Amino acid sequence: MKLRNLLASVSACAIAVSAMAISASAAITNPNTDDGKYAYDVLANLPAGCAVTDVYGAEFTFTGFDEAVGAGGGFVWNSSSINWDQVEWGDAGSNKPLTFTADNLTVRRLEDAPIFAADDEYAQVVIAQWDGWGVDITINSVTLLDQNGNALQAAPTTDAPAGDNDSTNTTTNSNGTQTGDAGIALAVAGLAVAGAAAYVARKKD
Repeated sequence: MKLRNLLASVSACAIAVSAMAISASAAITNPNTDDGKYAYDVLANLPAGCAVTDVYGAEFTFTGFDEAVGAGGGFVWNSSSINWDQVEWGDAGSNKPLTFTADNLTVRRLEDAPIFAADDEYAQVVIAQWDGWGVDITINSVTLLDQNGNALQAAPTTDAPAGDNDSTNTTTNSNGTQTGDAGIALAVAGLAVAGAAAYVARKKD
């Protein structure tokens, strides 16, 4: 074999090995599903006072991006009523429906209507990275979004009326008469005076 052909063969092998290495490492480093995807349990992470029908979208952040090779995958709504609604995401030059930039490793998906049904028995946001595209990435956070595209917040609560902390436990009835400890004390004193006056009156008789 000529030296030129030998060098060409070695180069081809090196390229193949390099491609295999990229393919083998292009994965999510913190998956929580058996097939290497990252699934976020929506029902378990709803803010207090919110319903699953308040969710209009989600976004996730990640690290590990290599701009030289790009990255991309699937962004999925999955529930008992939806059954895997997937849209692709990728870097800014990937021509995918959902994109991110190297300066902002955040992928957002927002809908015009509530995503999940009120009676969904389970609801998930699932994130996948396609094999062979990019290098390992780590999912750092998932945030649920409201209809305005803002982070879904806990619903405001109405404070219950404050309890009566007055040590005299004094209230006023509709006639303006005081009742409670102070009122009772006055009533007892009045009865005592009346009793004494009656006793004195009998003695005079």
